[in-house]
Amino acid sequence: CNRLIRPVASVGTEPPETDATTPSLLLLLFLLVCLVGSCAAPPPIPRDSGQVTPPPETVVRPEHFGIALPYPVTFGRIDLPRQPYTEVDVYVPLVATIDTTGAVMEVLPLHADDTMYARWYDGRLRAIEFEPGLIHEEKSATRLAVKLHFRPGWRYPGVEFPIDHKPKIKDTDLYLASLELNGVGHAAIRRFPAYFCDLSVHDGLRQTPFVLAALDLDTAGRPVRIEPILSTIPDRTDEILSSMNWAEYWPATRNGQPVPSRNLLAVFLYPDICYPTRVINLSNADTVNVFQRTRVRLFPTQVGLLSPAIPRSGINGLITPSGYSGNYYAYASAAISVDTLGKASLLYTSRRNQQFNESCRRIVEQLRFYPAMDFQGHPRSFRGLVYLRFTGSKSVRIRYKWLSRTDYSTIR
Repeated sequence: CNRLIRPVASVGTEPPETDATTPSLLLLLFLLVCLVGSCAAPPPIPRDSGQVTPPPETVVRPEHFGIALPYPVTFGRIDLPRQPYTEVDVYVPLVATIDTTGAVMEVLPLHADDTMYARWYDGRLRAIEFEPGLIHEEKSATRLAVKLHFRPGWRYPGVEFPIDHKPKIKDTDLYLASLELNGVGHAAIRRFPAYFCDLSVHDGLRQTPFVLAALDLDTAGRPVRIEPILSTIPDRTDEILSSMNWAEYWPATRNGQPVPSRNLLAVFLYPDICYPTRVINLSNADTVNVFQRTRVRLFPTQVGLLSPAIPRSGINGLITPSGYSGNYYAYASAAISVDTLGKASLLYTSRRNQQFNESCRRIVEQLRFYPAMDFQGHPRSFRGLVYLRFTGSKSVRIRYKWLSRTDYSTIR
């Protein structure tokens, strides 16, 4: 401001002659700067303006067939027995019963051989506090499928749940199994007609072509609505929708009684197998080619991922990696990560031998996958466990753990 004020002459003297236009121009410039600044930054909202902060996003719990499963909210600390020695990663399936207060009432083993694990780690699960399950919006005692994860070198096992604390579906198979433990029988495909596809493995597709449709079934398992949702192969969509219509389905059940159900049906067109496809027998799913086993899937609406990572190599459980000398006779587990382009990388193995682990890393990096997908068709990163068996030859046997689902139907 001092620069805008001219010095005043001494008393008794005439002030120096000034230019009358200069202060006016400077004043206009000052007002213009203030106006621009006021436009750039809005004035603060007064405290009594009535505007409030928007509430946080409402937590939506996954719910199917009127059942909202429990999920962990706090983990208590207790003394635990050390986990047993294991040479590879081991998953032990258990069934926990959660009461209406969110406390663990009972822990049962799925297999009789795992009874000691259920007894030893019963206290570990009882120290966890859950948000209780809801059945038709009322708090109810519910059963939960969980897994103990024993990893070589760990002091205590990890615990995996179908739903995490957010709550979001963390493990699709555990979630579906937990619904079955609470009286839900999922709708299933009884027979699916052949459909044609002229895609080739040489097309270099990074993502599996698929058609996703909404499928409503009545109590007899008959389709009452088939509505396409998403398709990456528009020229084959009508043909596949026709196959969905002529397919035969088992209806969903609730406590043993058939009920109508809303489902999502996904049909994948793998260019790695010949078409038209044939009806397959899934009585022993682990012996069936992974493409044949996963090419048609039925979901009770949206649960977790539309598709996990599907291997493009080692389909028959045997791979011949380049650069592998075949000097090992060993069995190992390896955790791997599959990115959105289908490339795999090694996270860790169950062995501590550096040279052996380097061989595992080179083998894993040669594996290629169709990336995991969500229900919007977007590729997602994926982590899973594989078992590697080195037989002293240049071929290595590989088993993808996440493609084998545990059967919880023996628990009553």
